[in-house]
Amino acid sequence: MSGGDGGRLASRIDLRGPAIYEAGSGRRIRAYSLAAFFAAGALVSGLVVVVPGWPQMHRPGLAVTIAVAAAGALVLWRFADRIDRVLCHGFVVLGSALIGICQVLAGGGSASTAYAMLYVWVILHAALFFSSRAVAGHLGIATAAHVTALLIHAEHEAVLPQLVLTMGTQVAAWIVVATLSRRLHHVARTDHLTGVANRREAEFVVHAAVDRARRRGEPLCVSVLDLDGFKEFNDGNGHPAGDELLVEATRAWRGELPRTATLARTGGDEFLAVLPGCDPTQAAGIARRLVEATPHGVGCSAGVVSWDGAEGPDTLLRRADVVLYQAKAGDEAVAVASTRTH
Repeated sequence: MSGGDGGRLASRIDLRGPAIYEAGSGRRIRAYSLAAFFAAGALVSGLVVVVPGWPQMHRPGLAVTIAVAAAGALVLWRFADRIDRVLCHGFVVLGSALIGICQVLAGGGSASTAYAMLYVWVILHAALFFSSRAVAGHLGIATAAHVTALLIHAEHEAVLPQLVLTMGTQVAAWIVVATLSRRLHHVARTDHLTGVANRREAEFVVHAAVDRARRRGEPLCVSVLDLDGFKEFNDGNGHPAGDELLVEATRAWRGELPRTATLARTGGDEFLAVLPGCDPTQAAGIARRLVEATPHGVGCSAGVVSWDGAEGPDTLLRRADVVLYQAKAGDEAVAVASTRTH
């Protein structure tokens, strides 16, 4: 999805977990998902309390645990925009702890075994939103909570077989969910023709890049590129030739981009290069190389803007579009605006 030899910001966002969920709607999706698991746990546990069948369970204690889970769901839902990655990890740990407490309060035996199934929810959420290392950590925490509950009830002989069943189920869920999640992420965020990032992915990457630049005080530039006369090329050579031009252009451009850059196709013949760590001079040089690398003698225009340190991602992209039109209307193929225009 990006420049250089493929070591890339977009891939780190998708596969490492989480930078993509630190911006905009991504953070809310992560928090809402966890809120749903907390709410489901509270609901299921509440039904268990009122349904007869486990006389040994400590119902008042379970009621308190259920109330904590319900409160957690409410906080996650109400303050979803403020639940960053660290807080989300904390809530997942809280979930494992609450399940372990429910196992203890259930009184041991089949009741505790039944509650152990809820640990799968912990791994499902972690596999969807966290890196593999983080999932392994949460698997360890869930296992520790489970073992502690079994030992409290002196069920020493049950520890090994229950761990084999629960950990095996959790690991299987982890593998399946992580594999499907990564595949779906790739399909949903990749342009099917050129193989670079699509418009949706570009929006995520720009949001993440702006957040990163704001936190670290680093420069950030974006460049919008548009092929000149692409409609005429299509009309004269046919649409298959136009598609091949787009494929060859992106292939050539990726070879000119630094490893930290991301290239995205945002429209028919319009592309976006996100250039973290680049100042306007560096970004302009990269844009000129991209223009020169455009194949088949087709012209290309580029508008380059530098993040001003305060504006949002949408404003940054709108400025880049304006500068692109300045380039297309002027004599120079590349137009640069390093500061925000009013």
